[in-house]
Order: sequence, then C-alpha cells, then structure tokens
Amino acid sequence: MSGYSPRRQINLQIVADNKLLKEIKARITRLYNWSKAEAEKPEGQQLHEKIADMNTRYYDLRGKIVKAERRIAVLTERGEMWAQYNRYKTVHKQLARVKPEKRELFEQRHSRELILYDAAARYLKELKAMERLRKAANQLARQERDKSRDRGPER
Repeated sequence: MSGYSPRRQINLQIVADNKLLKEIKARITRLYNWSKAEAEKPEGQQLHEKIADMNTRYYDLRGKIVKAERRIAVLTERGEMWAQYNRYKTVHKQLARVKPEKRELFEQRHSRELILYDAAARYLKELKAMERLRKAANQLARQERDKSRDRGPER
C-alpha cells in the first residue's frame, strides 16, 4: 500500500476493517442464534446472555468505528486542503508582485495553481468561520448554564 496516497491508504484500510467486521458479525450472529436455541435448556441460559451481551457490544463498537471513520475523513480532507493551500501559496504571492501589464500572462501560465490555491483558501476561510460560530455557540450555552445555575431552582 506504500505506493498509494495517504487518503487511498486510509480508504483501503477502512475496506479491510469493514470486511473483518462483517466476518465477526456473521460469527456473532451464528453464535447468537445457536445460543438462543440452547437457552431453552436450563444450562444454556447463561451462555445465551453472554453472547447477547457480545452482540450488543459489537454494535456499540461498530458505531464508534463509523464515527471515527467519519472524523478521519474530515481530518484527512482538512489536511489535504491545508497542504494544497501551502503548496500554491507562493504562486499566489508571486501574482501580487507581478506588474499589471504581465499579470494576465502570469494568470494564464499559472491558472491551475491559482485555482487550487483559491479553492483551498475558500475552504479554510469557511472552516475558520464555522469554528468561530461553534465556539460562540458553546460560549453562549455555557453562559446560559451558568445563569440557570446561579438562579437556582425555580419555584
């Protein structure tokens, strides 16, 4: 996998992990069904409860894995956009120093780099705005919690 991009490597690992989880789930399901039949016998009840618990823990773990995979995808995208921004930042700075009569030619020669820089800059600007909104919302929620705590229970 070393010849693949980091994003491709992550996706390949996720596919492999999902395949393994599917196999584990199939085994747990077979065990669960078997133990359910055994639970009808007096000595089989405890085994069925343990396997039912294992089944529940599997679903809890699967939910955590899916949440982590989504977070990894978001962080990977952010990292790629940050790298893209840094990669083409110098071309953008050069554009600012180009004389007006040569600006159009420079933009034509470096249109791809400038487009990629602009896309990354927009993405990061929007991300920064979203983070500010999130922090403001959290701060307001904290202030409301503190106010309600200071007032005490209402009668």
